[in-house]
Amino acid sequence: MPTDALNIERREKTLVFRGALTRPTAASAWQQASALLAGIEQLDIAAASAIDSSGMALLAALSARLPNAQIIGQPAGFIELRDAYRLDAQLQMSVN
Repeated sequence: MPTDALNIERREKTLVFRGALTRPTAASAWQQASALLAGIEQLDIAAASAIDSSGMALLAALSARLPNAQIIGQPAGFIELRDAYRLDAQLQMSVN
């Protein structure tokens, strides 16, 4: 899989992201993931090879549509981006 590729697969109530959650993949990922959201309870990013601010924005937007969804996995840079954008564990804006 090229480093800029992203695959999104639905496994029961989980969306599994494999590959780069980055600017080059964000727009198509939004369209693909949006079509699969009904009944989703988890966003699994453990197999994400990279994440940047566009990928974080994508996850935060998906999380906003799935307020009770759990985030599984922490690819390199995830915690730093989450903290920089002051997001909580469900990628909602933190008040602290």
